[in-house]
Amino acid sequence: MSPKMLVPLSALAAAHPVFAGVAYFNNPALFDAIIEDDLVIRETFEAGDSASADGQTVFCNTPLTVRISHEDSLSPFVLDVEDEGSPLPPIGLPQGFGYDTTLPDGEGTFLLVSGGASTGSWNVEFETTGEMAAFGFTMTGFDGGQIDENSESGFLVEFLQDGETVDDEYVELEASFADRFHGFVSGGTFDSVRVSVYGGDYVGFDDVRMGFVEVPAPGVLMLLGLGAMGRRRRSV
Repeated sequence: MSPKMLVPLSALAAAHPVFAGVAYFNNPALFDAIIEDDLVIRETFEAGDSASADGQTVFCNTPLTVRISHEDSLSPFVLDVEDEGSPLPPIGLPQGFGYDTTLPDGEGTFLLVSGGASTGSWNVEFETTGEMAAFGFTMTGFDGGQIDENSESGFLVEFLQDGETVDDEYVELEASFADRFHGFVSGGTFDSVRVSVYGGDYVGFDDVRMGFVEVPAPGVLMLLGLGAMGRRRRSV
């Protein structure tokens, strides 16, 4: 059986036990080879995406809504779409999380999680319409927080269905201000993904990949078309 089919992942997991539970990929080319490209929508945070007035929600041109929450922090964290050409702090400074997170073929914009506290934690929830079985993103500026004192440095990714966690993966990662790809293929389905970062860190996200089990309801077909056009634009 070819592993390029996205569904049914239950059959894929049966034939290839490595895909049982959550399979993690740090290579975007390998991640893309696993899933069916026609069912992948990429959010690149381009023109038309906008943040809410309170900086807690970002509305995207693809069928994706991004929300942030934080706790035990000395200062709030805010989501923002960083525009292409905006001044970026030099790499290595405390604010250096904000340098360009886009991949080489990117458009120069990305989603910024900004704050400044050295304590507490935050999570970003990516919510979409339709059933996903794969999800990936590029992240930069990770400062090495850990979920508890007995854990290695890393961040937690939870896969949710109707608000309930159906699976999770703790990704061990040392402090890294370079962009890193993180991709996940699940043996089940989910409609949102929550990424939790600890220690008051602040990072940038870009090139979010949503791997759908099937095309979502007809009401969002036009949005899916917009996402597909964005994907083709980036591949030129």
